[in-house]
Amino acid sequence: MMPSSSSSMSPDRPVLQATASLQLTSAFFGNLPLEVREMIYSEFWVVSGLNQHVFSHDGLLTHCPCLLVPGQEDERNDEFEEVWQNRRRSRTGSLVVDDKWSARFSSTWNDHWRCEEEMLSDPTRRRGTLFLPALLTCKRMYLEALQSLYASVTLVFIDLATAHHSLVASPTSTTPLLHSLQFSLAMPYDVLHQHRYYPTPAQNPGPWAELCTTLSNLVRFDSLRRVTLRLDLADDRNWWEVRERWALSAVRGMLARCLTVQLPEVTVSLEWLRPYQYADGDKTPFKLERYPRLQWVGTDEGPAACRLEFLRPVER
Repeated sequence: MMPSSSSSMSPDRPVLQATASLQLTSAFFGNLPLEVREMIYSEFWVVSGLNQHVFSHDGLLTHCPCLLVPGQEDERNDEFEEVWQNRRRSRTGSLVVDDKWSARFSSTWNDHWRCEEEMLSDPTRRRGTLFLPALLTCKRMYLEALQSLYASVTLVFIDLATAHHSLVASPTSTTPLLHSLQFSLAMPYDVLHQHRYYPTPAQNPGPWAELCTTLSNLVRFDSLRRVTLRLDLADDRNWWEVRERWALSAVRGMLARCLTVQLPEVTVSLEWLRPYQYADGDKTPFKLERYPRLQWVGTDEGPAACRLEFLRPVER
C-alpha cells in the first residue's frame, strides 16, 4: 500500500489492534512463528518490487516498480552525442531523432525514464503486486505486514509536487513508518533557492525547504533511516549557476547523517564560484556524489538542442 491522497483513507491502527482476532487456530498464525511470517512478507515485497515510484495519475496517487539499477549510467547522453555528431558531420540545421528517443529525451521522470517507459507500455503491471492482497487479508495480517512493508520498500519520487503533497501537505498515518526514500527532482532555479530569498519565519520558505524539514523530522522522531536525493534544474540554466550551499542549506539536523546527495558535475572552474559550490575534497554533512548532466535541453519549438555548457569548439 503506497501513500494515499488523504490521511483519512488510512485505517486506524489502534482500533485494528484492539479488534483484530489472533486466529490461533489458523495454520499461518497458529503454527508459524512471527519471524517465519516476516520472512514470507519479505518475499511478497521482493516479488512486487522493493523500489516503488509514487506519482500522480489522473489526479490520484499510484505506484509502479522502479527499474533503475544503482550506478547505472544514463545512456541518453551517449545517444545524444551520436545524434549531435551526425548533425555536425551532415551540416544540417536540426537534430533528427526517432519518436522513441524523442520521448526519452523529454521524459519528466529524469534518470528514471525507463520506469516511465515501462509504466506506459504496461499500465496493468502496477496492479500485479502483492501489496494489497497481503494488507487486505485480515486485520492481523495488515498490522504485521504493514511494519514489514515500510521497513523493506523504498518509495521513489520524481517530482517535487507529489513528494510535497505525500509527505508534507497530506501525510498519512503510515508516513512515520517509512524507512527509506529516494528523490530525483528537477526544479526551477528559483524554487531551489526560495528559502534563501525569503529567510524570515513570517514568509513561506517554499516546498523544497518544507520537504527537507519534514524529512529531518521523520529521521529525528520516526523511522526514516536512508534518503537519496538527486537534484537537477528544470529550467534552461547551467548547473554552475546554482548556489549549491544555498540550495542545500535547507538540509538540517539529523537528516544529513543518513542522506546521500547526487548533484550534476560542475563543468566550469571559476574562482568566484568557490563560496557557493562544493569542491572536490570539501567536507559535507552528507554523502556527496556527482553525476554527468544531460547534454541537451528542450526548446519551446520542441526539438532538442545542445546545452551551452557542453558545447565544444569544432575540430579543425
